[in-house]
Amino acid sequence: MCEWKVSEKDRRCDICSYHGGCEVREKQRVIEEVGQKYLDAMNGIVGFDIKKRRRLREMVWARNMLFYQLVVDGFSLTKVGKFMGYDHATVYHGKEQVRNMLRFPVMFPDEMAVWQKFQELI
Repeated sequence: MCEWKVSEKDRRCDICSYHGGCEVREKQRVIEEVGQKYLDAMNGIVGFDIKKRRRLREMVWARNMLFYQLVVDGFSLTKVGKFMGYDHATVYHGKEQVRNMLRFPVMFPDEMAVWQKFQELI
């Protein structure tokens, strides 16, 4: 039974209006749990909060790696963007940057070191 819109006689989801269990809320809960795990791992590697809106090279690459991993894990660009506080186009661009990095790892030695540590932690 959906537990997000609380009314005793009519319990239903405020997003999908489905009476009973709500798949939309469950998927949102999953991205928040997985995303937070990845976010904590990446913050531990780089040593600062990558959710902050700053353009330091290390922060941008760390954010992009997080975007890439969440999209590869099956989450939509919109959901990843909503979780991180960015729009889907930013997520797409970041994902593509990491994809290019993985295609040409010799050109990105510092970023590849962070990527390998991140993969070990998750």
